[in-house]
Amino acid sequence: MSANESGNEQLRLEKLTLELLNREASLVVIETLICVVITGASVVGNVLVMVALYRNARLRRPSNLYIGSLAVSDIILSSVAMPFTCISAITGRWIFGEAICWLQASLATMLGTTSLATMALIAANRLLKVVYPNTHRRLISVKTILFSIVVAWCFTGAIPLSFYITGVRNVFHPGHVVCLFDFSSASYALIVSIAVFDAFMPYQVIFICYFKVWRFVRSHRFQMITSHDHVNVEEVKLNRLLAVIVISFTVCFTPFLVIILIESFRQQFSLPRQVYFFSTVMVGTASCVNPVIYGVLNRDFRREFRLIFRIRGRGTRIGTIEQANAWQAERGTVSIP
Repeated sequence: MSANESGNEQLRLEKLTLELLNREASLVVIETLICVVITGASVVGNVLVMVALYRNARLRRPSNLYIGSLAVSDIILSSVAMPFTCISAITGRWIFGEAICWLQASLATMLGTTSLATMALIAANRLLKVVYPNTHRRLISVKTILFSIVVAWCFTGAIPLSFYITGVRNVFHPGHVVCLFDFSSASYALIVSIAVFDAFMPYQVIFICYFKVWRFVRSHRFQMITSHDHVNVEEVKLNRLLAVIVISFTVCFTPFLVIILIESFRQQFSLPRQVYFFSTVMVGTASCVNPVIYGVLNRDFRREFRLIFRIRGRGTRIGTIEQANAWQAERGTVSIP
């Protein structure tokens, strides 16, 4: 970065810093409340997912480990990284020092790409399950799924490590109200490599896999209807659910990623502070929408959530896990495979 560009960047951040410090009290309350609600909803919702996976034997399928991986990454993000944003929204500045700033930037970068990588693994699993069932039975097991999850976490964990090794700085961004890596201090080669391997390639895997699944389901739709195969019908529903997860993740992360990428190459680029904050809110929302999607679109998760809270469903009290499991066995429902 040239001296002139560096000066422009500093002036832009100083302007945003003053705006954050000089907010009206009502705006401080609103922004803080938004951060707290998102953080709390994410923690509670994803803990519910983990509890449901643990309590319900029908949900403890090997490939539901991917769902657990998504929930764990969201729990870590919301319980470890996001509270610092909540406090910064109150104080109007960063008060936690350089080490915590690096921790928040690292977790945000790592866990976002971990979720995307996990979605790519889910898409590949769906392709094998639906289109190549024999290959799926031969290759997919608890060990292979756990191995793929560990590889995904290690691969994405290498991103902040590579930033540290190459000297990429992290800064508190007063617009986003979070600590971020300053990509203007990174080489273009590093930025392009990360964009290709941690964003472009996972999305390509997701798109190709779901396209092939959609094409297969479409070509066999008449056969599934005439055969009245309950399992095949459930497979179609699950494909729809997982597609909704990918779409919601993309919608939530796109504003933030577009802003970050543009700023990486155009340091003079600047937006109103509220736009930056909105993009951060959207990223936070991504960590709490999955439990809602499971509850709305998946019968097993919905009934397990009701069981946890002892909520009456259609006038019938759900009293015990045994009653719920008996109902599920009778209905022959299928969870996310």
